[in-house]
Amino acid sequence: MRLLFVLVCILPTGSVVGWALLRVGKTHENAILEKIEQSFGLRFNCEFIEHVRPGVVRLNRCEVFSSCSSQRLKIDSIDVEEASDGTRVRIPKLSLTPHAVGELAHLASIWLSRPLPRSIGSNVLELDEVVWSSGKNPLFPETSSFGGFWIECVADESMRAIRIRREPQSEDEVRVRSMPLDAGRVEVIARANNPVPWEMVCQLLGWRSLCGENAFVRGTIDCSRVAGLWSGTCTGRLENISLEQIAHVTPHALSGIASIEWTEGVFSRGRLISGTIGLHATQGSLSRSLIDSLVTFLGCRSFLAGSLARAPTIAFDQLSLVVRLAESKIFFESNSMQQPLVMKNKISIVECPNGSVAVECVPDALFSSANNKVVGDPWKRWWSETLLFLNDEKSLSLGEDLLLR
Repeated sequence: MRLLFVLVCILPTGSVVGWALLRVGKTHENAILEKIEQSFGLRFNCEFIEHVRPGVVRLNRCEVFSSCSSQRLKIDSIDVEEASDGTRVRIPKLSLTPHAVGELAHLASIWLSRPLPRSIGSNVLELDEVVWSSGKNPLFPETSSFGGFWIECVADESMRAIRIRREPQSEDEVRVRSMPLDAGRVEVIARANNPVPWEMVCQLLGWRSLCGENAFVRGTIDCSRVAGLWSGTCTGRLENISLEQIAHVTPHALSGIASIEWTEGVFSRGRLISGTIGLHATQGSLSRSLIDSLVTFLGCRSFLAGSLARAPTIAFDQLSLVVRLAESKIFFESNSMQQPLVMKNKISIVECPNGSVAVECVPDALFSSANNKVVGDPWKRWWSETLLFLNDEKSLSLGEDLLLR
């Protein structure tokens, strides 16, 4: 009888109760994920959910998908807290590779372009620890961990905005505002006193990185986009540039590590209008073809003699110059009036031209060879049309083909 009672009553009842609890649990988890997805406009998937404390749940082994593509970002764990004024998400540690930054930029662009809500609200994302990584190794190993970031997504009836600041709080900050009701206007204000990997910045902008994985940037930018074209001001410094990587898009050979500093940069409708750019490099080399192009197209003066005059590649101890752009002209001068453009063993190899140089000569010097001129090179055409302020749509399409992945 006892066995019969167990078989007829206890087992079926226990099975039904277990199935009901499992279903309720799954339904509850799906409801949690659905609420998070509605807050951020993104699709989440996780292996299991924990209730950390009242009002806080933890999503373990997560994947974050955009709502309209298969792109995803993998995260070990995410803590989610629901509050009356919005949703707070905390990620203990995140390794930011160029791919991950590209995914985050894509997800942010989707959120910024979503229809405006009827009510005001904010969602906060806290990254306790961020590590810059190339995907294989940390970038700048000695300082690869830069603390955390505090990211706030705000929306009201007229705009959407994202604010990013460093934690512990510092002057480093990025603000992005999207105003669909104002002709789709987008405003960006960014300040970075601490080094940021250039590859990450290129991923955010959708550009192809040409400076090597160890390049990093500091600076400020204040700009806005109207009708798909950017205008604004910028200043900053780009360091640890691999000249060898840059040479890949030119017919010339270069090697060495360089830095670029730009001040008072002004751009309008996707065009660089004015500014001062300084370039400095030590212990490198450049091809004779580049020197010939500088002489032929820019009017530089070469002082190669003896065996140097016959060498295909010339080593240098110092490359130093300042370029000023104003009124569609380029003004070349060395960083000091006493220093040539290129030096070897304290002897001048190349000196800057006197006076100004027409802007259209610069792409010829960079992307053409004096002995074998390259015609129709896409990079040369894009640079020419960007610097020469030609047709907006044509230059924009070239930029998309060459810079955007």
